[in-house]
Amino acid sequence: MDKESDMQQQIEQLQETNSQLLKQVDDLNRKLVESESFKSHFLSNITNEIVNPFASVMGLSQQIMELKKEDFKKAAGLARLIFSEATALDFQLRNIFMAARLEAGEEKPEPAEINLRQMLEAVVDKIKHEADKKGIRISLEIAPYLERFVSDSEKLELILMNLLSNAVKFSEFGKDITVRAHKTENRDVEVEVADKGIGMTKDEINRIFDRFHRANPVIQSITPGSGLGLAVVEGLLFVLNGKAEINSHPGKGTLVRIFLPEETRENIEFDDALFFDDETEESF
Repeated sequence: MDKESDMQQQIEQLQETNSQLLKQVDDLNRKLVESESFKSHFLSNITNEIVNPFASVMGLSQQIMELKKEDFKKAAGLARLIFSEATALDFQLRNIFMAARLEAGEEKPEPAEINLRQMLEAVVDKIKHEADKKGIRISLEIAPYLERFVSDSEKLELILMNLLSNAVKFSEFGKDITVRAHKTENRDVEVEVADKGIGMTKDEINRIFDRFHRANPVIQSITPGSGLGLAVVEGLLFVLNGKAEINSHPGKGTLVRIFLPEETRENIEFDDALFFDDETEESF
């Protein structure tokens, strides 16, 4: 009886081990399928983000060329549309190229003096067309002493472009966006972007920095964007030794804060808590 009992116990242990292994294989397979789905969506979205503005620029340019003398006054409006589409195309290409350089480890901070007010005003001007289409007003509240701030101009501008672009994309019609900038007690510069858009759950917050992920897959068909922007933000903040906080609630909006040191450094230690939710302080 003892031998039969031992054999039965061994069989049960083997069955339990086999069950656990099968579960691990299923989990791995599910993650692989999900990853491929994310990549497929990413490639589809990024293609549209490049092809659509380019096609618009071509079409609008052709309209200008075909204008008759008596219709030349329409050229200014068409030119503004071309500028808007070209800006959108430039933004997407900058994200793609920056993501590639970040992944290759080729990016280093290049500190220079920045007028943060002028930079934010320029960023707002670049996305004004998209904001106007949704009846969104973007207000700036910038401390006057931030007109002189030392950081990497190219990287900081791309961070701000991505944050404001996302705020506009995921805001409802007529919901305003507020941008505030000031220095914290430890002399870091804090920039916050607050919208009243669709918001996110905590699970979505934990996943938005996946390189191929977009927070809400249901809205992919109606909301443009490659899903690459926040991954670029994450990488650039790492290079600049910065960090971010996100506080968001479904249906109520999202508040994103970024913190940047006054001077960037080349020798940066990796921080596992680069991004965290300011309510739960969970790193991800």
